[in-house]
Amino acid sequence: MPVRKTLLSRLKRLAYKVSTGALRMYYRRVWGMDIGEGVHISSSTKMDLTNPKGIHIGDYTTLTFGSAILTHDFVNGKHKDTRIGSHCLIGAGAKIMPGVTIGDHCIVGPNSVVATDVPSNSVVIGVPARIVEAGIVTGKWGIRMPEFLRQEGIVLSARRATAARAEILNSPTDALLSYLPQLNADQLNKPFQELAIDSFALITLRAQIEETEGIAISDADWTSITCPIDISRWTRRGMAKPGADRAQRPATTRRSYDINLPHMAVGGLSEGWLFREAGDVHWDMLTSALAVKSRNIFDQTGARLYATFTRLRYRSNVPLRDIKIDSHLDLSSKISRYGAGMFFSNTKISGAGAEIEFDVATSFSRFGEQGSNSSLVKGQPALPEGFAIPALSALPDFIEDYRRLRAADLGPAIFETKYEIIPQHDINGVGLIYFAAYPNIADICLMRYLGGAHAAMEWSPLERDVCYFANASPTEALVFRVHSARKSPDGDIATYVGSISRKSDDKTMARVEVKLMRREPDTMYLPADTKVVVA
Repeated sequence: MPVRKTLLSRLKRLAYKVSTGALRMYYRRVWGMDIGEGVHISSSTKMDLTNPKGIHIGDYTTLTFGSAILTHDFVNGKHKDTRIGSHCLIGAGAKIMPGVTIGDHCIVGPNSVVATDVPSNSVVIGVPARIVEAGIVTGKWGIRMPEFLRQEGIVLSARRATAARAEILNSPTDALLSYLPQLNADQLNKPFQELAIDSFALITLRAQIEETEGIAISDADWTSITCPIDISRWTRRGMAKPGADRAQRPATTRRSYDINLPHMAVGGLSEGWLFREAGDVHWDMLTSALAVKSRNIFDQTGARLYATFTRLRYRSNVPLRDIKIDSHLDLSSKISRYGAGMFFSNTKISGAGAEIEFDVATSFSRFGEQGSNSSLVKGQPALPEGFAIPALSALPDFIEDYRRLRAADLGPAIFETKYEIIPQHDINGVGLIYFAAYPNIADICLMRYLGGAHAAMEWSPLERDVCYFANASPTEALVFRVHSARKSPDGDIATYVGSISRKSDDKTMARVEVKLMRREPDTMYLPADTKVVVA
C-alpha cells in the first residue's frame, strides 16, 4: 500500500509538471507572452489575451488558481505592459491591474487587487493591495519556508536582509522609498494628506528614520515637512547599521495583589480594574525612565505632552468570572520603545489558575487647538542621557497588526446604537475620553444588542482588544456599531467586533473586539426573584 501511494504521488507530480510546462509553452509560442523558466501557471488563471505581449513574468514565479493578469485598459483604450518579477507568488483570486510592475521575491495575498507598483521583497494584501511586510526572502515559486530556503542554499539573517536592502539604495530617492514602500517616485512631491498618510503613520516614520539613520529630529524640523520629499534631508546616508545587537537590560517591574471587593465585578475579577492596572504599570515604568512627573512631560517646543493609548490587548486562559475573591495574583511587566515616541509594554498576571497577558502600546500627543479633543497632534519627549528603556530595531508585530486593522474596512454594521458620554465616568483628568472607558462604552452598547443586562451577565470576558484611533469632546454623542458576531459550534464562546465613532463626523475612534465565554450565573450576586434570559 505505501508503495502504491508513493507511485501515485510521483505520477501526480509528473502530470503537474507536464501540464504547467505545456501551458507555459502555449502562452509563449501561441500568444507571444514573455514568461521565464520554471513558471507555474494555474489552468484557471486568466491571462489578458487582448494584449498578450504586454505580459512579462520572471523565472520561478507561481500564478495560483483564479488569479488574473491584465494588460489593457478598455475604458481609456490603452494597452499596457504588466510585469511580475521572479520568485513571486500571486495568490488565489488576486488581480494584477494593467501597467503594474511587481518586483522580485514578492507575495501577493489572495483576492488582492494590485493597482500600484510593488517593490521587490514585499508582501502585499488587500483591496487595493498595500504593503504589510518588507524585506522578505523567497525561493522558487515564492516559497519562504526556512526548510525550503535552506535547500535552495538561501541563509536567512537579519544582517543579510539589511545588506540586501542597502544594495538597492543608489540615490536619496531610493533611500526615501525604502521608508515609504507604498509610494512611487511620482508621489514624493504630493502632500501627506493627499497620500492618506495619517498622524500615526508619520510618528512611525519618524521613529524608523531616527533609529535607522542614528539621528534625532527636532520637533520644529519635523512639523515643518509637508510632503515625503522633505524627508530626504535625513535619508541621504542610506541604511545605517541595524540596531539588533544592542545589549540593554529591559526596564521591568513587579507587583502582587490579594483580590478583594474593589478588584471585582459580577462575581469575578473586574476587567475595568485590569485595564486601569495595566495602563498604570505601563505609565509608571515610562515616567520612571523619564525621571519626571506626568505633568512635566513636554516636547521640544515646551508644549505639554499627554499619553495616547494606541492599542491595548489582553488574553486570559480562563474567563474573568473564575478569578474569585481572596485570590492572589502576581504581576511582572517589561517595557521597550521604538524611537522616542512609541512605547510598548508586555505584562503577565498569574495566580488562582489564571494566566493573563497584556500588551500595551502608547505614543504622545499634544493639543493642536487648546481644548479641542479632536485636534490632537503627535509629539515626543526629549529622552534623557542613559535612558533606561531599550530600543527595538523594528516595529513589533503588535503594532504592524494595528496598522493593518486601522486600514481595514470593518464592513457593514449589523447593530447600531447611540451613546451619550457620562463625563464623571468617561472623561479623564485632562478632558480626554479615558482609555479604560472604551471597553465600558462598548459593553454598555453591546448589552443592548444582547437583549439587556440579564442576557449579558451570563457571559464573562476571555479576551479584549482595543485599537484607539481618535478622541472626542465631553459633550460629543457617540455611535457604537457591531460589525460581526461569531459563536463557537457549541455556542459557549462568542466573539464580537465593534466600533466607536463620533456622531458629528462619523470619525471612527476605536475598534473593539471581545471574546466572551458562557457561564452559569452565580446567583449570590442576583436578587432571588431574578430570571436569567438566555440569548
